[in-house]
Amino acid sequence: MNGDIGTDETVSSLASRLHVSVSSMIDRLHNLGELDEAERFRLKARWRRHSGFIS
Repeated sequence: MNGDIGTDETVSSLASRLHVSVSSMIDRLHNLGELDEAERFRLKARWRRHSGFIS
């Protein structure tokens, strides 16, 4: 896959390819060291806003 791993489009594409939720994909990438804490927080916040998820 081409592109920066920390973009919304890349994370969404990976999640779709692996048949997992975007939230799970963000957590997996963070656990693998591909995202730092700030990137994880930013992506989770954007995912929540765009999905209508309220927490």
